Amino acid sequence: MLRKRKKEKVTKKPRTQKKKAPKIVRKLVIQEEDDEATDEEPLQVKRKRTKTDKDQPQSKRMTTEADTGMIHSSENIGINSQAQNQPLPEIDLDPALLQPLNIAYPAQTSDLPPITSETYLDSV
Repeated sequence: MLRKRKKEKVTKKPRTQKKKAPKIVRKLVIQEEDDEATDEEPLQVKRKRTKTDKDQPQSKRMTTEADTGMIHSSENIGINSQAQNQPLPEIDLDPALLQPLNIAYPAQTSDLPPITSETYLDSV
């Protein structure tokens, strides 16, 4: 009593493919500058100024220039290193306190009891 089953075609979902964004080809643009024009024009700041920068007068803006005086001279390096190393206070200590307290010396062979063939080792 074997029955034959009818084979039905199973329809499968097609695989989903990720959509790729179209590639934009960008051309490299090289700008030529006139030598005469660049000598007269100062460099422009490229960062965007916020409203707070525009509202404040020039004198109240934060100065970010560093004082580059004689920081790297050898005299200042010596002064800076000496300022960081403060002398330790002198404390009078008893030399007996500096001696080690507990010293365990290894046992000598002469300190061990004699062992013969008749010695019960658990008692030693």
